[in-house]
Parts: sequence; structure tokens; C-alpha cells
Amino acid sequence: MVEKPYLWIVFMHFPSQLEARFNKWYDEVHVPLVTGGGHFSSLTRYCLTDAVQSNLTKYMAVCEFRDEETFRDWLVSEARAEAAADTAETWREQDVEFWPKGFYEPYMTYDLHGRAGK
Repeated sequence: MVEKPYLWIVFMHFPSQLEARFNKWYDEVHVPLVTGGGHFSSLTRYCLTDAVQSNLTKYMAVCEFRDEETFRDWLVSEARAEAAADTAETWREQDVEFWPKGFYEPYMTYDLHGRAGK
């Protein structure tokens, strides 16, 4: 059986004057904390481009998990709890928000020839 990744999508919002501080903290503190314990298959953060006009947040992260069980284990993990506590403390009383938008399971995989397959 081929494993298909499950994705947790999170949008981040903060004032532009906090961008450099936020990015340094995210890269150097948050990612090591939140990914501790080996639950993540990958974590990629994206930055919105100006290719199309949009009112979406500038940054989003796509967290990949091997399967739903791994994701659920991470939800109650020490790593997640520690990362959440650090986030709350670091950004207390500042306009920084994380919006988890959902946990996505594979629906359909398409091959290069356009034939659908589950």
C-alpha cells in the first residue's frame, strides 16, 4: 500500500513591522519546537507573491504528516504543547495570529496522462 500524505494548512498574520522578528523566531525557534518528536514528514512555509491580486495572508505553512494517526499523535504531543506555550508567550499582547485552516486527506491522485486514480 502506498502512503499518501495528510496536510495541515496554517495561515499566519502579523503586522509588517514584526515581519523580520517573526520570520527569525519562526525559523529558529518555532520550527524546531513544533517539529520535535518526528511527527512531521515535511514543513514548508510559503510567501504570497504578487502574481495575482489577493487579500490572503502573506505567509502560510503546509505541514505534511504520513497519515491521520501521526497527525492525531502530534496534536497531543509534548512538542506541540511546548510550541503552543512558546508562541503564546512570545507573541502575547501583539497582533500575531495563526489560523489553522484544516486537515486535508488525499482525495484523488492524477497521473501525467490525466487518468484519475484513488
